[in-house]
Amino acid sequence: MPEADGARAKSRKRWRRWAATARSWHRRIGLVIAALVAVLAITGLLLNHGDRLGLDRIRVVTGWVVDWYGLTPVDDPVHFRAGEHWVSWIDGAVYANGRRVGDARGTARGAVALDSLVAMATSEALVIFTGDGELVERLGTSFLPGAIARVGTAGSQDRIVIRTQEGQFASDSDLLTWSPFEDEVIWSQTGTPTEAVLNVQLAAYRGQGLPLSRVLLDLHSGRLFGSAGAAVMDAAAIFLLVLVATGIVNWAGFRRPRR
Repeated sequence: MPEADGARAKSRKRWRRWAATARSWHRRIGLVIAALVAVLAITGLLLNHGDRLGLDRIRVVTGWVVDWYGLTPVDDPVHFRAGEHWVSWIDGAVYANGRRVGDARGTARGAVALDSLVAMATSEALVIFTGDGELVERLGTSFLPGAIARVGTAGSQDRIVIRTQEGQFASDSDLLTWSPFEDEVIWSQTGTPTEAVLNVQLAAYRGQGLPLSRVLLDLHSGRLFGSAGAAVMDAAAIFLLVLVATGIVNWAGFRRPRR
């Protein structure tokens, strides 16, 4: 039947065009999402065996991942040498000897060592703590003779001296009262700690860091790169379905009997 043969020939041509188009898009899409699918597969396998691998116990505390998650100081840390101790002011908190002492608003002014204690001063507070970083007391401006411009010690190193707009004042040994002071003062100065000391202070700032399982989960979902990353991973999943569909078309094209 000539008409039937012509219809079959047209059908075969249309199918070949569809099959050729499917093969072309299959290759293009495959090249685009191959890397993303590899990330999905690898992170998925790791997360599936997270308990056995101990991913929750592995902490990420350095590198670009920590920076990306915002575990890096917003402002440059300020460091002071107070006797045998290094004291750092990092994003509104006081750190000493690798330990977070407490919050301290204002601008860092200095740190001094007393007989058995250490004091860190900002423009709005005076934070007193032990050499081990245990907070003893925090004095706000209502307990001070004014906003602090500088901090230092008298020669005996058992009295804190601060400079305010009203002048210089020295504390008593109990840090309860402040009296005008005109003698010589050893003022606190900023310093540059060794890399080891700096790393210890930054480790205290970062805390325990991030569990590797969270980083892998965020990478798997794309949330590691924000909403755009999640959208890319969603698109990869959709394109993977397209790959399946075009693969089925290609397979059917090869399996279609020729007449």
